[in-house]
Amino acid sequence: AVASLQTATPQGVANMLWAYARLEAREESFIEAACHRMAAALAEAEAQHIANATWAVAKLTATPSSPSSSSSSAEALATAATSGASPAVEALLIAVSSHLHERMRGGVGGGQWLRRWAGCSTRHVSMLCWGFARAMPRHQATRKVLRDALEQAEELSDQGGLKAQEHANILWAWAEGLDAWAPSERPTKILKRLILMLCSPNLKLLEDSALAMVMSCGALAKLHRVVETASQQFIEKWFERTSRRCIQARVLSQLKSSEIVALLRAMTGTKVLHAVLLHAALRELRGDGCNSRLQPFEFVPVMDAAAFVRPETIPVALADLLGEAVSRLHEFEPRDLAAFLWALLRLSHSSAASRLDFDAVFVACTQALAQRGLRLLASGLGGRQCAAAQPETAGAFVAQSALSAREWVWVMNTIAPLRVSGEAGAEAPEWILERFVRPWEAWLRSFSDEAADEVAGLSSARAATSADSAAAARWRYEALLQREGIDSLGPRWTPTTLSRMGIDYIGTGEVPEVALQTLREQREQRSDGGRFGRFAWLRAHFSDDTCENGEPTGQEEVLDFAWDGEAPLENLDEGVASMDIAEYDASSSVSSRSPLLAVPLAGRSREGHAEFKLLERLVARLVTAEKRGSLVGDVFIYTDRAPCLSCIGALAQLCRRWPGLTAKVSFEKGPTEALHAASTVAQRLREDSPTTSMSDSERLEEAMHLALQEYRVDKESFTPISVVGSNPRVQLSWASVCATGVRPSGKSVPGKKREWHDKLMYFLSHRPKAFEVDVGPPAKVRLVSPAQAQDSFVGEGRIGLLTELTSAVDSSIIRLLRNGKAFKGCPVGEGFVSIEEVGGDEKVSKLFRKCRLDAGDRLAYFLRHSEDFDVWAPPRRRPTVGGGDGGPSATTSIDAESNVVKEDVRTWVRIRLM
Repeated sequence: AVASLQTATPQGVANMLWAYARLEAREESFIEAACHRMAAALAEAEAQHIANATWAVAKLTATPSSPSSSSSSAEALATAATSGASPAVEALLIAVSSHLHERMRGGVGGGQWLRRWAGCSTRHVSMLCWGFARAMPRHQATRKVLRDALEQAEELSDQGGLKAQEHANILWAWAEGLDAWAPSERPTKILKRLILMLCSPNLKLLEDSALAMVMSCGALAKLHRVVETASQQFIEKWFERTSRRCIQARVLSQLKSSEIVALLRAMTGTKVLHAVLLHAALRELRGDGCNSRLQPFEFVPVMDAAAFVRPETIPVALADLLGEAVSRLHEFEPRDLAAFLWALLRLSHSSAASRLDFDAVFVACTQALAQRGLRLLASGLGGRQCAAAQPETAGAFVAQSALSAREWVWVMNTIAPLRVSGEAGAEAPEWILERFVRPWEAWLRSFSDEAADEVAGLSSARAATSADSAAAARWRYEALLQREGIDSLGPRWTPTTLSRMGIDYIGTGEVPEVALQTLREQREQRSDGGRFGRFAWLRAHFSDDTCENGEPTGQEEVLDFAWDGEAPLENLDEGVASMDIAEYDASSSVSSRSPLLAVPLAGRSREGHAEFKLLERLVARLVTAEKRGSLVGDVFIYTDRAPCLSCIGALAQLCRRWPGLTAKVSFEKGPTEALHAASTVAQRLREDSPTTSMSDSERLEEAMHLALQEYRVDKESFTPISVVGSNPRVQLSWASVCATGVRPSGKSVPGKKREWHDKLMYFLSHRPKAFEVDVGPPAKVRLVSPAQAQDSFVGEGRIGLLTELTSAVDSSIIRLLRNGKAFKGCPVGEGFVSIEEVGGDEKVSKLFRKCRLDAGDRLAYFLRHSEDFDVWAPPRRRPTVGGGDGGPSATTSIDAESNVVKEDVRTWVRIRLM
């Protein structure tokens, strides 16, 4: 076969590759030779030959992976783990991508290729999309093909519709491609066109099949998480039509149990799942009453679906599946067990489940978790920390399983017996406290305090005039809340976070009756109106601090409620159908009218949450009222579930903006005991920003002033820097500012950079408002008079140049943050980017060359000497006694080829929030 390839036509090569792929015969020498021959003959190939060859090499390159606990059932159906395309396959696909792109632009073969792929059917389009997404999901060539294929598919679908399998293949390819794209790289406008075409009610699907429908559902569920609101509504309408088809055509009877689970997961993810469809799915999964054929991880989406629907009565099939899952807990992986517990908790909160006793199930699941070794893998506590919860075994080694912070939230809200009544009020057996609670509390304290600090920085930056500082503060705040993929801390631990952020938690027994009555009335009124959503009730009392006859003036009371439910989808037909999706823009996560910032969490906007709506309306009243004077009062919010992190942050922002207001929160199903705000954090939220204290650089400048005044002979004379540097106060301050010794270095250590040799002379030259430096030799310095400083502000003066350099560095940092270049998981906070990348900015580099004192001066020295920036370098890592390197850190990685631990020794910088 290899010999015959030399003279084979494109059709012959494609046919041979197709046959090998159908037989799953992975003969590397043949695949390589066939790829080279096909790439050379692309100019002669027809669209069918190209599509067949692309499909075949993708099939031969990617090896399907078996379902695992870390992947969903939908992903197991539609997704395969790629082993990585070989160089020959990659070269062929890149050539195909370029060739097709030229055809799309009309650059090959003259006018016959203009704006379309001649001879290409919808089947060929779907095969090309599927092949590229499967073989090279992260490659730029795949993005190019997907964009070009959309234009081709739009034209072809207008002519005669799509086959169901082609529909599924195109959607799956886009869903796979978007997983590999950074959020800033996602083609928003093209996605709108894709959803509008493939979810249109006018699109005719041919040769419909149950399996293709499930694959389309899984892909659309993934797209639903990343598209904007109007596109989400189109997807939800498509799911509504699909649900009706499933019920009417008895589609579920044609599916395997794993496919039914995938369908339930997709519909739950898009929040479009009817109780009728759930009951039918449960009956199919339960079958003849014997044990189901579900894998342990497949019980999780089933319980998720039941918790979402909240059936009026627990179906017998669901109770049977729950009993089977409990009997098989020993088969569950720890992370599947955590997700199972979280689904059970939400199911237990429904009215139907209130008549069942779930305590025994929670205890059984807790005991099953206690037999595993667990690690909390999350940021904070000075680095990437793994807090171990190792079971006691009789000399046996138990492999540890790493749980993310999101999974620990699930565990910590469901393990039993455990009652949380404050930070130190966990009442449980010692083994639960040791293995679960203490590692979690350590992380939660760190996270909550860091969130309070970022709220303070956000408020301070908004009050400043610098747009770059405000952008950096916003980015840091959003990055912190999104860092661990958590949207809520659950009913048990939300009060603790509220307390540490300066917000009182009010026990459920102290909620005003008017709030509970409003909730009941709203539920009754909207019980037949679709999804109810999240409910919130607000009461606020405030007045200005001016008094008349001993009484405060301008007293106001606000009573308000809101909910984030939507109208039933049946009533959205006209609105959605008439909406021009290309004109809809919901990309902004914060309203321009509100000083509060809502952060998207878990792929969903939080602007529509009921709590945030109430706070926005309250802010409008407060802005008007504060014109009369400073405001004092209190704000109370009651919700029907624990508020998300974004809403907690918005309330903390409000407290920071109006420090005279006291915030209180309560929620349904929350702890009965009240938990008052921690005094230290509350005080920090209400006082001026802590960053107003002097920085290390400012203290050093003050020490230099005092030393020069002590040593100088007259106002015009210079003093040797070596003399001033010997002053004890200067030496002490210089030790905290000097860049020497702050990063790993040494010529004898592989992978390490040379040591920095920062000098006091460089620090003085970076502060021309205060000092004038003569490089000598010997190097000397003197104080600058106000008149000299003013002259240096204009033209090419050093003060003007350094001010311009600071602004350029600010802009470069913001640009790098927006391009996804931030240091993820930095142990000292968010918003850091590499100094090397900042220095690579053309404007920054040009300005610094003008500003530097000599060739030994570095941009890193200037940034460390400035009070406008925070600079961080990874600490020196010392070898341990056993010859190890002290374990992994946030700055280490493992080379895939050599299996050698590599250390990132770059230095990082961020804008300091003033």
